[in-house]
Amino acid sequence: MNQSVFRLTLPILFGYLPLGMAFGVLFSTQLDYAWWAAPLMGFVIYAGAGQILAVSLLAVNAGLLEVFIAMFVLNARHL
Repeated sequence: MNQSVFRLTLPILFGYLPLGMAFGVLFSTQLDYAWWAAPLMGFVIYAGAGQILAVSLLAVNAGLLEVFIAMFVLNARHL
C-alpha cells in the first residue's frame, strides 16, 4: 500500500474508531446477543446511524420488519 495514501486516510480512520466503539458498547450493554453479532452487524449494515438505530430498536424488542423499515427510512435521505 502506498504510504502517502494511508496517511491521507488516517483522519477518516480516527473519526470512525469512536463510532465503532460506541456501537460496540451500546450493543454489549443494552442487548443480550452473542458477542459475534456486533461484528456481523458491522459487516452487514454499512451505516453507522443505522447500527445505532438498530441497537435502540432491538433493545425495546422491536420486530425485524420494524427495524428494516426504520433503517430504510433513515438511509433514504441519501437518495
